[in-house]
Amino acid sequence: MKTKMQALADGRARFLAFVGHEIRTPLTGILGVADLLKDQTGGEAKRLAETISHSGQHLERLLNDLLDLSRLEAGKLPVMMQPFDLRQFASETRDLWQPKLDAKRVGLRIAISRHAEARIESDAGRLRQILFNLVSNAVKFTERGHVTVQLATVPAGDGLSLVMTVADTGRGISDADKARLFEEFEQADDTTSTTHGGTGLGLSIARALTRRLGGEIAVADNSGGGCLFTVTVPVQKAGPRLAVENSAFHVASRKFDLGEILVAEDHETTAFVIREALLAAGWRVECVNDAEAAAQRLSLRSYQAVLTDIHMPGGGGEAVLRAVRFGPGRNSPIPVLALTADATEERRASCEALGFSGLIEKPIRPRTLVAALADTLLTAAPGKQAHAI
Repeated sequence: MKTKMQALADGRARFLAFVGHEIRTPLTGILGVADLLKDQTGGEAKRLAETISHSGQHLERLLNDLLDLSRLEAGKLPVMMQPFDLRQFASETRDLWQPKLDAKRVGLRIAISRHAEARIESDAGRLRQILFNLVSNAVKFTERGHVTVQLATVPAGDGLSLVMTVADTGRGISDADKARLFEEFEQADDTTSTTHGGTGLGLSIARALTRRLGGEIAVADNSGGGCLFTVTVPVQKAGPRLAVENSAFHVASRKFDLGEILVAEDHETTAFVIREALLAAGWRVECVNDAEAAAQRLSLRSYQAVLTDIHMPGGGGEAVLRAVRFGPGRNSPIPVLALTADATEERRASCEALGFSGLIEKPIRPRTLVAALADTLLTAAPGKQAHAI
């Protein structure tokens, strides 16, 4: 029976991964074009573009939740253990949520225990996702008062635990609803989805991620009204920053000329969004729709960087990468960034192993794209930086 259930979970994970890949590409058209419109228009047109963007982002969050849930059920969600600063983690949380709470005129309090370890080792990305879902839930149900986030580390046997609490001053949850709150697609009551929106996946994913990290999550009544969620996860104490981490590599002061970018992308709308974003930033752009055409252009012209889709006719992104590194012409040292709708850690690791300079996930967002390309060009080795000055 267990083998059959695992097979079903694997099958659902593969199906959702395929669906997710197919949905991310047209999402580039929705989100990317909406972003372009927001930057180029004002007034009512900008407001309409923002509405499109918010709807697209909601669809993307739902897609990501479904993919994460399926990978968790199949036991295939990777955990990346790395050291990180707890204070920086808290600061990033504040930066993300402060504007949303300000818009609702609800206070945000984030505190770190004075006795907490400054640096710990865990999967910061998954911890951030857990905290994101809990704070999102608190914001949704808090119309007045405040949301409080507290972070602490406490001894646990021979090791250490990270304790994250999220308290709100919302309407609270009945004992009967608490019992089913962490189940998939469950919400506090039948009016929640119509009044506040959401799918009921956020808390189930938070619990699944917490358990994936070896921890537990609990909910109780907040003494000031509302709910109190507590996440306890085993972590390790991390050592001080290495000297190489402390050495400042100031790339912000470096400048580079904006040269010509070769874009190899067979999806017309995605290519349009990329071209318009890079043109608006000041680059010159040439687009081709398959790997063979890319290889031909690389043999004839010099480029500052190449952006290539992984899956394309004529050999895909790997063929483009080979044409850059080993083809005729002067392009062998330039950065090559992979474009993909496969947002898994496995894909990222595969691209790194193949020798890509970086990876940009679909749906493509213009500002994120421009920032990623600029960062790549700024951090390239001096001998490999095209047009660096």
